[in-house]
Amino acid sequence: KEGLYNMSYRDFTGRWCLVFENVDDPESVEYIDLLDEGDVVEAFYGFGAQSAKLGEITFEPSDAGTYRLYLATQDAGEAAWQYVRSEGGAFYYEMTVSADGKMTIAEAPTYTAGAASSSTAVHEVRQSVTVPSSAVRYYDLNGREVGASAKGLVIRRQGDRVQKIFK
Repeated sequence: KEGLYNMSYRDFTGRWCLVFENVDDPESVEYIDLLDEGDVVEAFYGFGAQSAKLGEITFEPSDAGTYRLYLATQDAGEAAWQYVRSEGGAFYYEMTVSADGKMTIAEAPTYTAGAASSSTAVHEVRQSVTVPSSAVRYYDLNGREVGASAKGLVIRRQGDRVQKIFK
């Protein structure tokens, strides 16, 4: 089912806005609130009626130019705005306003590595840890690390070798 959903495990309380950002003047940003103050969107629940407000928006730019147009949220506990992404990762459109007032909307440019306006997701996290083969670690049966003097049934790890031993 299409729509906008709060995919967090927490209820959402804050601002959900349609944002018009002037590309030539980043200080010139207009926010159009789509949630009424005090609205709560429950965890794993759709925005529903708030989505209908998207069809009722009027934006009249004061200057000709290029505007970045996107949806963003800012939970009550967050300092920064979060982009709302569409399937496939796109998060904004570009709207061009000509001197005669004609508006044209196009999809966002294709992602370019290193571009300041691009957004990415984390694809892979790599961590390289070298454990000396002489290092010996002991764990209890709950997986908590214990000292070498621990008595009873313990798990002993040395390098790539793991053993259950009774001390």
